[in-house]
This record gives sequence, C-alpha cells and structure tokens, in this order.
Amino acid sequence: MDLKKKALIFLRTNPHFGPAMLLFCLGGIFLTTSRFAIVSGALFGAGASLLGAWISDFNTRKRESSAKIQKDEDAVQYLTPELLRTIVRVLKIQERAIINYSANASENNKNGELRLPLNPNIHNLVKLGDLKEDFIPHLPLLYPNTSQFKDLSGNKAIKLVLYYDSLFELEMFVKDWWRREGQVPSNLFNQISHLSENSLRLALDCLAELGINHSIYDSPHTGTVPERISKALTYASQTRERCYADFLKAKSTRQPGK
Repeated sequence: MDLKKKALIFLRTNPHFGPAMLLFCLGGIFLTTSRFAIVSGALFGAGASLLGAWISDFNTRKRESSAKIQKDEDAVQYLTPELLRTIVRVLKIQERAIINYSANASENNKNGELRLPLNPNIHNLVKLGDLKEDFIPHLPLLYPNTSQFKDLSGNKAIKLVLYYDSLFELEMFVKDWWRREGQVPSNLFNQISHLSENSLRLALDCLAELGINHSIYDSPHTGTVPERISKALTYASQTRERCYADFLKAKSTRQPGK
C-alpha cells in the first residue's frame, strides 16, 4: 500500500485530524499579517478544539480496541478446557473406530465376498468390547450460549462453530446407524472414522486460529494435542491403505465361485 492510500485511510478514520491541521495552516498564514491577527487567533482556537476532539476520539478507540483484544484473549482461555476435552474424546473415538474397521475388514476378507442377504449375526462376528456410547462425542456445554463465545473475534468464532458442528454430525450418525440391520460393520466403523477425522482436521484449524498448543492435557507423555491429531490422522490413512491392500490380496487368491 503506497503512502497516498495510507494517508487517505488515516484521514477517513480520523475525521477531526485533517480539518484541525487545515485550520492551523490557515491560522499560520493569517498570522503573517497583523491585519488578520484576530482571524488567525480564531482559526488557531478552532483548530485546537478539533485537535482536542481528535485526541479524545483516538484515545477512546484505542481503549476500546485494547478492551476488545483483552476480551478475546480471556474468551480463548475460558473456552480452551472444554475445547480440549472434546478433542481428546474424538481422538479416542477415532482410535477405536479405525481399529474396529480394520478388524471387521479382515473378517470380511476371511469370509469372502459379502453376499445378500447378510448373515444375521454379522454385527457379532468381531467383538472388541466397544459399546455404542464409546463412539458418541462429548458435546460442548458452554457453546454457544456463554457470553465469552460472543467475545471471540470473527475467524476464531467461525473455526469453533465448524468444529462443534462436526461433533453434532458425528453424534447423529452413531445414534442413527449403530448396529443397524443390513449394514456391514466395517462400513459403519469406516464412516465413524471418517467423520471423527473430519472433526480432528477442523480441530487442528481451530487450535491454530486460537493459538492453543497444550502439551500436558490428558497425558503428559503423548506430545501436544496438535501432534496427537496429526499422528492419529496418519495412522488412520496407513490403516486404510493396509486394509485395501489385504482386500486386493485376498481377492486375487480367492478361487472362483468361493
């Protein structure tokens, strides 16, 4: 941005400053002649009045800006524990979902191609001890009604909204589709995993926007929360690649008609 544009922006945001300087300049010009000394004094007086108004307005805006920044920082500190609590829960959901997906995908390979009608006991072929409740995320209690949420800056609020909305989507899928008749367990766990990974990616964006990088939440020996998310996403991707490779291998070795 060139100097001219900067000057125009400054004058627009400080409307008292320009007229004050103009009055001072005119007062100085009239001061050079004793004939217009009275006019010069009046111009200086008007300029001083406008300058005082500008200083008062400038200080008010500075105080408001500082107060807004402080409220934003306080809001982040207030909302951080709940945010981290929900993220750690999603990390656990994602871990169990991808493990269940892998185990059920392996079972599919052992039993050959899935055929309709499905085995009525298909949901009981792999039991790892996980319950429906283990895959339901912790939903926020403070958001969106707490006054601190309204103190967040625009981008921070948007990131938080996107992340928390993804938790509601994950919750509804688990409640609607858990052990639904006619559905393949590996597909259901795969979708739970994808939804939880989407939440984790949004959580990464949210943490970065809010400047949160805690290293001792939940466990002091597992790295920062963003590091744990990145590792979880990498592990999920590698697990899916391995499962797909196992499927192709099983398919290539399967005898026709079996």
